Amino acid sequence: YSCFAKYHYIFDNKQYVEKMHSRTEAVTQFAFNITAVLMVASLVTIVFSVINRIENNLKDYAIHISIGASSNNVIGFVISETVIILSCSVALGLIFSKWLMAELYMPYYFLEFLGIFAVTSLLVIILSAITAKLALKKYDLCTLIK
Repeated sequence: YSCFAKYHYIFDNKQYVEKMHSRTEAVTQFAFNITAVLMVASLVTIVFSVINRIENNLKDYAIHISIGASSNNVIGFVISETVIILSCSVALGLIFSKWLMAELYMPYYFLEFLGIFAVTSLLVIILSAITAKLALKKYDLCTLIK
């Protein structure tokens, strides 16, 4: 028995399991933090993209308003464009992440992802609607058409 004394830790899996569990939790927390930072960065990028798109399309929106559309209809156009862009980006992101991490894909995080996506999408839609409303109020119809 004494010749195997230095190898007794091989049979003690509890410490190994606890050590691996703590490492896994640390890696998961790190990945979650990176994901949170990337989500905020993508939120800011999408909002600036929406602002830029609104500024570039003000003349088109003015034409829609001049032929009878209300400002709420124009805001609906902006929101529908934003939803389409968000849907395409999420679909591509899911395909890419599934391809990139085929071995590490964990479906039990899917509900958390959907929750984060729903909150982020709601924020982007609200911010794009507010931005469109403020941009349309900032100019009158004659200025927009010029």
